[in-house]
Amino acid sequence: MVTSNRGVEQVELNAPEPVRHVRVHGVKRKTEWGYSLYELWAFGTPL
Repeated sequence: MVTSNRGVEQVELNAPEPVRHVRVHGVKRKTEWGYSLYELWAFGTPL
């Protein structure tokens, strides 16, 4: 996992795993209203 100073996190799996869903788990929100997720990219071969 690589984290930049902009709050961007990139997670790479070392071994390809067949997955059907991606879950985002927020640990600490920045505002009282919750989280803002602007982009989520997932790459690979469709199942």
